[in-house]
Amino acid sequence: MSPWVSRMVLGTALAGAVAAASGCGRATQARHRILGAEDEKAADVLGDCIWRHGGVYAWADTKSIRADTEFIEHTPQGDVASRQTWLLAAADGNVRIEIAPTPQAPAPRLLLLDGSAIRVFAGSRKVENPEDLAEAAGLTRMVRELLPMPFSLLAPGRRIRDAGAVAGIGGARTWDRLLVSGASKPASAEADRLVVGVRQKTNQVAWIVVRWADPPLGGATYRVVLDEWFTTGGLLLANRWRFFPSDDEGRPTGPERYTVEIKHLELNAPVKWRAFQRP
Repeated sequence: MSPWVSRMVLGTALAGAVAAASGCGRATQARHRILGAEDEKAADVLGDCIWRHGGVYAWADTKSIRADTEFIEHTPQGDVASRQTWLLAAADGNVRIEIAPTPQAPAPRLLLLDGSAIRVFAGSRKVENPEDLAEAAGLTRMVRELLPMPFSLLAPGRRIRDAGAVAGIGGARTWDRLLVSGASKPASAEADRLVVGVRQKTNQVAWIVVRWADPPLGGATYRVVLDEWFTTGGLLLANRWRFFPSDDEGRPTGPERYTVEIKHLELNAPVKWRAFQRP
């Protein structure tokens, strides 16, 4: 029996009491979504992974995540870095990204995701350029999916199934793989792909193989290595994301393309009224 299943059985009475007192809360919904995985193996891997990273109750207590970050693009001409502040509404996935001015983009930029609506501002000017809107869709999706990983796998409409295990060189490490598909905001393209690698001995997310149509990834496949883990508010989250071009199996095919470094992170930061709708 999976350790997560054991905890689920022991917690049934408590969960029932909580549900009776407060209705179907986020923790109860999360438990149902774990059990709703498309096969038993996937449910076991996902459940153990969620508990390793803090559990459904710590996630249910998280209303927002605010992160000060540095987004670095590695190019042949040198690194291009931008300072970005992210705000994620944990329950509904709305995102606000504030990007500081750079030599390449001297006006501060603001990207907003509210439901499926994307808004972009450069300074005080609203931007309607399709390329800028596409980039905003890609960056807000990256924040929504990766910042709370693995808890983003509990979003409504996700279909999660076992994709088998894979061993590293020499078999020293083995990862279970979860193939993730289903609803996303904004809607994902049919060719999009998300595979999550969970290390067997620790039940911890180690890497993700992702292909998203929107820039900056632009339809290419990347292996995203998550590391420098830290615990805050009961959640185990990654402090650094490293993007390597890869094949569909996640084998790197080139040098590191992007790096995201989280400089400061705060759970349940105050969220101003209409923070995801307007500057």
